[in-house]
Amino acid sequence: MINESSYYTFFALHYSVDLINPNLSIIKTLLEHGCNLSLKDKFGRTALHIAITNENEEVVKEILKYRFKHERDSDSYTPLMLAIVMNNRNLINIFYEMLPRQQYIDELMLLACLYQF
Repeated sequence: MINESSYYTFFALHYSVDLINPNLSIIKTLLEHGCNLSLKDKFGRTALHIAITNENEEVVKEILKYRFKHERDSDSYTPLMLAIVMNNRNLINIFYEMLPRQQYIDELMLLACLYQF
């Protein structure tokens, strides 16, 4: 019998990103072959959320090369919002460098609205 409290869906990219020493070549291969970056685990986290939580800058850069979307986790944080809340300046700078300016500003406004409510 499966213990439901410890069982949850974990996708290939999520697993690859969440390893202690993620293999960037595996992550690149998954991304090149069109893995779905919008898939969420039971906590509402995308692979990018996990990379932010693990503070893995190389993985964050690699994922951002492929696509970025305002995906929120179960706490209503997008990946950039999560990096800001964690006060990780390196990750925030990666978003600043890689995202179009308007998209970056939209993310900041979303966080401001979240704090306002």
